[in-house]
Amino acid sequence: MTLGNFSGRYRSHNQYLTSTLDSSTLEIDPDTSRNIGFKQASASGGTFSVSLGLSTLSLPVQSGTFSLTSAGTTPFGSVSGTGVLSSDERFLFYELTESNSNKAFVFAGGPSIPQPRKPDSWFKHLRCEKTF
Repeated sequence: MTLGNFSGRYRSHNQYLTSTLDSSTLEIDPDTSRNIGFKQASASGGTFSVSLGLSTLSLPVQSGTFSLTSAGTTPFGSVSGTGVLSSDERFLFYELTESNSNKAFVFAGGPSIPQPRKPDSWFKHLRCEKTF
């Protein structure tokens, strides 16, 4: 199986920097290292991989629903959990537990097939009626 041109997101449980909490306004800064969008991900030879800036996300992938046990490479170490690759191989989802016990998920998808655009003349045949 070879998949390419996937875009998606890696999201880890602890998404805020608790050290930045302002007790008067309750504002807190997000931890951008735990909520990372990506493009140009691919899968080949049973491994899904993508560059996440200075680190790499690399996880096993196979058709259907599958399990991971202390597998792969994430910015926060190996993970365990469940992965699902859709039957058309255009969407991938992982529900994970990191080695530090934080929950995480990854989703990625390939480009969709664009629907043909209806010609502008199609709208000329619509008729609006006040029925209420």
